[in-house]
Amino acid sequence: MRSRIGSSATTSAPASSASPSVICPTAFSFSEYGEGAIANMIREVAHARPDAITVFCTNLRGAAVVEAMEAETSIRVYDTVATAVWKGMRLACVDPSRIGGWGRLFSEVR
Repeated sequence: MRSRIGSSATTSAPASSASPSVICPTAFSFSEYGEGAIANMIREVAHARPDAITVFCTNLRGAAVVEAMEAETSIRVYDTVATAVWKGMRLACVDPSRIGGWGRLFSEVR
């Protein structure tokens, strides 16, 4: 996967130029991966038949493909943002099943 993402995964701004008001340009590059590319990466990982797959980056738009990928692969898929929303809803005593399309975590886990 790292080779798919490229050098942006290991590149960081020099310590001397980093400041709270500067956003690292490499972090933004993850948001440029479309849902189709994310779905293809999930398919690639699914060939190894893991127990679960995670889309682990808040800049990757994985939530929108979770439901389709779970149906296609029969493997649970967890997106970082979706899992945070699910837990927040649980803590707020709100039924997570109110959100549709984000996978079995929202429809099956209570």
